[in-house]
Amino acid sequence: MTIFKWNHWCAKAFPTSNDYNGLVNLFPKLKGVYIIRNGIDVVQSRIHYPSFSSDPFSKHCETWKSHVDKYRYLSKANSAMEVRHEQLIANPNDVFQRIFHFLGVNYQTYPIKFVQSTLISQPDNQNRQGVDVKNLIGIRNPAYKNWSREQRETFKRICGETMSELGYEIRF
Repeated sequence: MTIFKWNHWCAKAFPTSNDYNGLVNLFPKLKGVYIIRNGIDVVQSRIHYPSFSSDPFSKHCETWKSHVDKYRYLSKANSAMEVRHEQLIANPNDVFQRIFHFLGVNYQTYPIKFVQSTLISQPDNQNRQGVDVKNLIGIRNPAYKNWSREQRETFKRICGETMSELGYEIRF
C-alpha cells in the first residue's frame, strides 16, 4: 500500500471570501497568490477575446471592477500574496523569488523563463514562444489608443475609483 503525502498542491481557483475562509480552516497552511492587472489592459483584452468581444464596452469595465471588488478580501489575508501583472512582466526573477519565499518552496527557474519568453495571446488563442515578452509588451501602443472618447469616459466612470485605489494611473 502506497501512502501519498503532498507538501504542496497548486490549483487555479476563484473562491469567494467565505469559500476562502473555509479553505483556510480546512488547510491552515494554505497560501494564495493572486494577480492584479491594470483595468485598461484587462478591458482591452476582453474586447478582443472571442467569447466576450460582442459584449458592450461598459460590461468589460464592470467585469474588471467586479472581479477586483470580489477578490479584494485577499489583500487583507495573511495567507495571500498580491502580484502585479506589470511587475511580473518587468522583473519576473524578483517577483518569483518573492512568490517562492512566500510559499516556502525551492527556487525554480522554469516559471521565470516561461514568463520571459511566452506571450499568452488570448484573442488568437496562440501563445508565442521564444519571444522577448517584456520588449513586445513595452513597444505596444497604449491599450486605450483606439478607444473612442465615449469609451474612455465610460471606463473612467466605471473603473476610475478602483484604478485609483489600486494605484493605477489613467493617462487619458
